[in-house]
Amino acid sequence: FPASSWLRISLRGIRSNSLGIGSKIECEVDGKTLYRELYPGISFLSQSPASVHFGLGNAATISRLAIRWPSGEKQVFTDVPVNSHIQITESDSKIRTIIPGEGVQE
Repeated sequence: FPASSWLRISLRGIRSNSLGIGSKIECEVDGKTLYRELYPGISFLSQSPASVHFGLGNAATISRLAIRWPSGEKQVFTDVPVNSHIQITESDSKIRTIIPGEGVQE
């Protein structure tokens, strides 16, 4: 398989629900806009993770990342690094990185 860039986003709501369920996310990469909505699947005795994944092809950076929270608040970030799992908190301008086995890093 060819190597390709990716981004995984976990949300933490403050005014909205705690997992940001129902949030709409726009990711602009190489002149294209990708859209996702955070709706984890739930079925009998199982649930998928409350996160969103973007496959980004050969992109080296994300030019613009916008989140519309269920509360109506909108956050916009620019020059977001790729190939990482990030956590964004409603009303917070920081992007935190999640490192497996170590947790959230500032």
